[in-house]
Amino acid sequence: MTTPLNTLRALLLAGLLGTSALSVVQAAQFITVRDGDSSIASMSLRDPTRITLQGGKIVDVVGDVYDQTRNPNGRVTVMTDAESGEVFVQPVLVGGAGYQAVTLTLKTDLGTYSLLLKPLDMPADAIVMQSRGKALPPGAARATNSYSQEPARGQTPEFTSSSYVRSIKGWMLAMASNRAPEAVDVRRVDKRIALWSEVTFTLDDSWVGKAMVGDRFTLTNVSDRTLILDEREFYRNGVLAVTVFKHQVEPGTSTPVWVLRTRSEQD
Repeated sequence: MTTPLNTLRALLLAGLLGTSALSVVQAAQFITVRDGDSSIASMSLRDPTRITLQGGKIVDVVGDVYDQTRNPNGRVTVMTDAESGEVFVQPVLVGGAGYQAVTLTLKTDLGTYSLLLKPLDMPADAIVMQSRGKALPPGAARATNSYSQEPARGQTPEFTSSSYVRSIKGWMLAMASNRAPEAVDVRRVDKRIALWSEVTFTLDDSWVGKAMVGDRFTLTNVSDRTLILDEREFYRNGVLAVTVFKHQVEPGTSTPVWVLRTRSEQD
């Protein structure tokens, strides 16, 4: 009989965790953006940094972009992928001034956002923009919910690359075996979460640790067509990893979806 534990063990042995079955956010920068507002992010000096918009596509980039003919003194190179709606940026060494921060205006199908990009000597990662509508008036509070939470200040766990992946694999295997570590509190929830009209999405339980929380969901296809799932659809602020057990869900069938995230003040 196929069980979540057997499935995860097989994937671990095959060396696939971290690619298809377990989608791990490797130091991604989740940036909340609003139409007409500005946000700050970092870009790598070493390699191109990918910028993507959750649930949308970037259609144009305006700013001090390097062009050999039209703008040879530009501070950043921009490579676009029209099909995916993503862009890749990398700072340009400006003679006598070194690498400099640059502001880019990103025109998207959800709005127009400004990003101040600071060049840093760090590994390349991804900047994931999460649209929150129009710019907020001064002093306005940002609303959050149980599935889309910002990490609590000071509680984002510090992991090296290897220990980060080991911690995530350990959490996933513990949840698959239903054997919670001593310091983890398993809380039965059984709560319906609003997601898409084609599915019911139920939070079965939460495994609450000191720095991380593992949420185990059941997604059921209530439509009359087959759904194709992608781990990226379940990323929210603070999400570390996502496991979707069945990427193709037939009408009337279900699949487990597990989300590992940083613990917040609401947990």
